[in-house]
Amino acid sequence: MKKLSKELVKYQKEHHYTYETLAQELNLSKSAVYAYSKNLRNPNWKTLEQIAKKINKNILSLIDDNDYEADIKLLDTLKKDPTIYEYFLKNSKTILPKIKKMIPNK
Repeated sequence: MKKLSKELVKYQKEHHYTYETLAQELNLSKSAVYAYSKNLRNPNWKTLEQIAKKINKNILSLIDDNDYEADIKLLDTLKKDPTIYEYFLKNSKTILPKIKKMIPNK
């Protein structure tokens, strides 16, 4: 899981953690944190949930490169207006391509 690896390294750097302190923060072994950070090993689902919660990330954003966090924020915003949310759900196949065209490439 390259995305998990990148996010762990980013979190480690932001907090100036060593592998040992990061392991303590995540309640994991130092060798496990090292392996996940270097993309040498993948955690089980329970451990992945634990990591996501500790580093304040959506679990889906740790397992692939799709920007699920942006999608989740969009849906949360849409849910505030039930009429718009229902319309979006019913017409998502036509609406999503239009939205994607409006968003600049990263």
